[in-house]
Amino acid sequence: AITYVGVARRRQGAGNGNGNGQLLSEIYASTNDANVKRAILNAYMANRDTEHLLQVAKTEKAPELRLDAIRYVGSDGGGDALVAIYSSDQDRQVKQTIVETLFARGNAKALVDLARAEKDTEMKKTIVRFLSTMKGKEATDYLMEILK
Repeated sequence: AITYVGVARRRQGAGNGNGNGQLLSEIYASTNDANVKRAILNAYMANRDTEHLLQVAKTEKAPELRLDAIRYVGSDGGGDALVAIYSSDQDRQVKQTIVETLFARGNAKALVDLARAEKDTEMKKTIVRFLSTMKGKEATDYLMEILK
C-alpha cells in the first residue's frame, strides 16, 4: 500500500499538493514497524521528497532508520542539509555516515567545510583521509593548506 501511494504521488507530481506526502508522514509518525518506516523512506527517496527525508534524518530515534534517511538525503545532493545536520549532531555514527555520504557523492566542498570546522581530531582525520582520495581542486587546495 505504501509503495502504491508513493508511485501514485510520483505519477501525479510530488509537488502538486495531492496530500500523499502528508499521508505518508502521518503513517510514518503513527507506526513502530521498522519495515513500514523503511518503505516510507523508500517512497520519499523515489519522489525526491527531501523535506520529509530531512525531517526523519533530524528526528528519528531508531539509528538505522535515521542513517538511511541521511544517506537518502545525500543521494539527492542535499550537501548543505547534511552539513547542517553534521554541525548540530553529536552522534559519531551520524557524523561518520554524513562524511561517507558526502564522499560517495563527490562533494569535496562540503567535506572541506566540515574539516575546517571540526574540533574532534579523530573526525577531522577521517574527513582528511576521504579528501586525500578525491581528485579535484577543492580537495587538493585544502590538503595543500593543511600541509603548510
